[in-house]
Amino acid sequence: MIEYTYNDGGRIAAGFKGSCGDCVTRALAILTGEPYKECYDALALAQQNAGLAKSARNGIHRKVYTPVYQAYGLEKIALPPGPKPTFAEAYARHGDCIVSTSRHVCAIVAGALDDIREMQTQPRKAISVWVKK
Repeated sequence: MIEYTYNDGGRIAAGFKGSCGDCVTRALAILTGEPYKECYDALALAQQNAGLAKSARNGIHRKVYTPVYQAYGLEKIALPPGPKPTFAEAYARHGDCIVSTSRHVCAIVAGALDDIREMQTQPRKAISVWVKK
């Protein structure tokens, strides 16, 4: 199992309130160390350029966030066919990274899942992994 650290990525400090589906933004801010608001604005602009609402609070499609992650110096790791790695295995193989499931994205830093919700009730599988170049 992987450890868990509560981390909102700087969302509250940036003046955002309430809950929302901003996991793509939080993970980017946590892994890169960039300010939450800067990451939010970059992703919201990408949403708008894709013909969607200019907001990063209600989820972002991977086709929209992929070029933004790349612009922040992240590289998607191609996972081999077959069983996908657990979050702990992804960290062991790749170090600090962003992992995604089919419905959530989160950062793993210094061996701990940094997120606003603990996902440890079962070993989670990563369907994609992003690392710093």
